[in-house]
Amino acid sequence: MASLSPNGVISFPYLLRPQEEIAPNKPFRGYSCELLIPEGTDMSPLTDAIQAKIDETWGAKIPNDLKNWMPPESFEEGWSGSPGPAAGVKLRWIYNPVVGNCLSVRMKRDTKRGKPVLMDRAANILNDDDAEKLFYPGAICRFSYGCYAWRDRPGNGIGFGINAVQFVEHGESLTSDSAVGTFGLTAIPDDDDINKQHSDLAF
Repeated sequence: MASLSPNGVISFPYLLRPQEEIAPNKPFRGYSCELLIPEGTDMSPLTDAIQAKIDETWGAKIPNDLKNWMPPESFEEGWSGSPGPAAGVKLRWIYNPVVGNCLSVRMKRDTKRGKPVLMDRAANILNDDDAEKLFYPGAICRFSYGCYAWRDRPGNGIGFGINAVQFVEHGESLTSDSAVGTFGLTAIPDDDDINKQHSDLAF
């Protein structure tokens, strides 16, 4: 059953080509994207879908790694020592310089299923050239997804499978000059021997 995510900012979008084509030396495979949902958003559509899949799969015999899976309600609670989500549900509170406090959700799709359907605001299916202009790190989107369960591989868990992604509106690029500047790093001049500067550091 397909569910609809809250609107969020996309990060690390591998939606047009699977990761093994772009970075063949890395272990990641398939299509994927991080959805950053700003703090204060109603998360119940997402958490209700997860709980429904847990109930459908395990009933009353919920495994230990899926007990108390619900993430804290806010970023501050998530960093104050309160119980976080179980390892089997990949939700986590993070701080992003552009988005601020947000819940990070990793969506995936197996390469064998082909790339997800990518749509504009009017729900028109986009070709690759048009999609590339809209689905950049920082764009605001929503996902049609399905929760899937796995058992003993190792552990138990719930994942999020991408069916389709809809562009909602433009947002600040996560790779823009202003976003990069918030990290406190600047360009290193070509004649600056950074290795000599830090030759006293032990690696």
